[in-house]
This record gives sequence, C-alpha cells and structure tokens, in this order.
Amino acid sequence: MNHQSTTDLACEAINRKELLETVVARSPIATRDLAEEIGTSVSTVNRIVSSFSSAHLVDRTDDGIVASEAGEVVLEELSAFTETIERAQSLQPVFASLAAAPVEFDRKWFLEATVTTSSPKRPYGPLTRYSELFAGAEHKRLLGDQFVVPEYGVDAAMEAMETGIACSCVWSERALERMTDQYPDVVDWSAGRDDLEAAISETVPFDLALFDDHLLVYGFDENGVMSVLADTDDPAAVEWGLSVFETCFDQGERLE
Repeated sequence: MNHQSTTDLACEAINRKELLETVVARSPIATRDLAEEIGTSVSTVNRIVSSFSSAHLVDRTDDGIVASEAGEVVLEELSAFTETIERAQSLQPVFASLAAAPVEFDRKWFLEATVTTSSPKRPYGPLTRYSELFAGAEHKRLLGDQFVVPEYGVDAAMEAMETGIACSCVWSERALERMTDQYPDVVDWSAGRDDLEAAISETVPFDLALFDDHLLVYGFDENGVMSVLADTDDPAAVEWGLSVFETCFDQGERLE
C-alpha cells in the first residue's frame, strides 16, 4: 500500500470511526443492521466496508461483518488520537500562557494531567476543582496574574488560613491592585499573618498553584474566567512548578 492510499485510509478511518466502533462492539453484524445503527444507507456501508476489508480492518463472513485484529488495533489508536486532539484543544489556553514560562517544561505533563474544562452545564467546573484541591492542602504556593479568588471562595480561603496553613504568593502588580480593590479587608487581614508570605513582581509569566505535591496550571476565556484547569502530581511536573514559583518569588519584591 503506497503512502497516498495509507493517508486516504487513515482519513476515512477517522471520519468513519463510528462504523468501526460498531463493528468491533457487535461483531458479527449484518450490513443492514450496521447501516441502521450508524444512521446511513446500506450502499454507503457497503462502500466503507469494502474499503476497510481491502485494508484488512474488517472481514465479511456468512454471519455478517466482523472486525479483524488489525481493525481492533486501529480503533484503539484512533480513540487515543482523537482523545489527544480533544485534550490539546481544551488545553490551548494553558499552552498559550506557558509560552512565557521561565523554565522549560514537558507538554506531556499536561496532556496526561487531570483536565477540567468549563461547559454550559458546569460553567465553574475548573473553579470547583481548584477549590477542592485548595481545601485539602497544608502548604499552598500561588503565582497569580489574571486569577484572583472569586468572591464565593474568599470565606473558604480565609477559613483555611485560620487553621495555620502556610501560604506563599507571588502576585503581579495588576493582580494585587484587583485584590486590593475587590477585597481590601482581606488584604488588611493577610498583612498581620505570620503564616503568609507574599511578593510582588512586575513580570509574572502566568498563573499556577502548588498545593502540597500537586501542580495546577489554568487558562482563562476572553472574559477572564477560568475556563480550563490542568492538575497533576507527577513529580517532575511538580518540581518544574516549584522551580518557576521560586524563580518568580526570588525576583519579586517582598511585601510586608
């Protein structure tokens, strides 16, 4: 099989993934049942099955159409490929912000991380995940430029701090200004705490958090709302996050 025909087959397998999934799940399956299952015509199914059969992905038998071992392998790889595409698309705001990272990173950390995205049914899904991880951590390190704790999370954050949990922060100037404008009482309250250390930096590259041995990196939509959160406990990723945080903290100006 030449390169062009392989490319054509790959495109058809992606476009007709539902058919291959159905054959794998329901082998053997009659042509008419397959057409009804995927909502197309018998003639279309016959054309696709002929193409897949010539590539040894499926076989025609007396009992119906069945998937070959090669077909099952291709379906597994197709599923992984499409999942990678979907994940990469959802992580686009994160990767865009990481372009300014002062320390080199491995994209696989985030492709393999737990990724929470906002949706019409769960518009605050990333914030909810953030709050869950925040509440369970004893030591919190925050690097903030765009993100400031939303109003409904302020009381929870202050309650967590009252238990003596250590927190270290590096804020950009605009993040500190927003916090001072929105929550002046919280800023005053924070100033008197021994378990809170903070620095301000003119150049905070992006937003991240380290909750104990857990790294969080997030992206925002056009309205500045957190739209995607990637979190991981991969030791190499956590070490990278710590290196980024310490670099920014050391370059910042300590706030008293």
